Amino acid sequence: MEYGLDNAKLAVKNHLPRAANEPSKIRTDAQVIIIVATDEIDNGIKVIPFEETKACNLQSNTAAALQTTLAPYLDTFSGKNNVEEAAIFHVIGGVCDNLCGVAITHDYNFLANKLGGIVGDGCQQDLGVTLQGIVSSIQGASSGIKLAHVPISSSLRVAIGSKEIPRSKSKGYDYSPESNTITFINEPIQQGDVIYLMYHYWK
Repeated sequence: MEYGLDNAKLAVKNHLPRAANEPSKIRTDAQVIIIVATDEIDNGIKVIPFEETKACNLQSNTAAALQTTLAPYLDTFSGKNNVEEAAIFHVIGGVCDNLCGVAITHDYNFLANKLGGIVGDGCQQDLGVTLQGIVSSIQGASSGIKLAHVPISSSLRVAIGSKEIPRSKSKGYDYSPESNTITFINEPIQQGDVIYLMYHYWK
C-alpha cells in the first residue's frame, strides 16, 4: 500500500530546520523537489469512489472533497505553513486515457498542477521526454533567470553581450515553461557580462 503524500511530507519535515553545514538537514539555499512515481492513488485518500478512479474528470462533489482533503499537503508544499517546507512537486503516474489502464492519480496530479510541477504518463514506453522535462524544470528553478512575463516560446531570443545564444539542451540556453525561467547550459558567463532577452508575450 502506498502513502506517498504522508511520506513526502515527512521527508521534508524530518530534514528541517534548514542548515548550511549539516548533512541530515536541507541546505539553506536548496530548492526542494519532490518526484512521485506511482501507478495508484494514495491509500490515504478515501474520497474518490472506485468508479471514478479511471474517469478523466471527477464529479464536482468528489473534486471538492479531494481539494479539501489535499489542502493540508498543499499548505505544506506551497510554504504557506512554513516557507522552509516549500517544494516543487512532479508526478510520473496515471494520466487521462493512459495506455495501461491504471487509475488516474488525481491526488498527486492536483498537487503537481498547483505547485508548478510536471505530470508524466507512467505508462509511456520511453520516459525520456518526461524525465528531461523534469530535469529542465529543476535546472530552471535552481539556477534560471526568471522572466517578467510568460513568453511566446518561438519568439525567444537570448544573447550574452553581442553574441546570440542558440536554444539547445547541450550547449546554449533552454526555457522551462514550468518555472518560466531561462537556464544556460555549457555556456560560460563571466562577471560583468550583459545578458539580453527578447520575446513577445500575450497581453
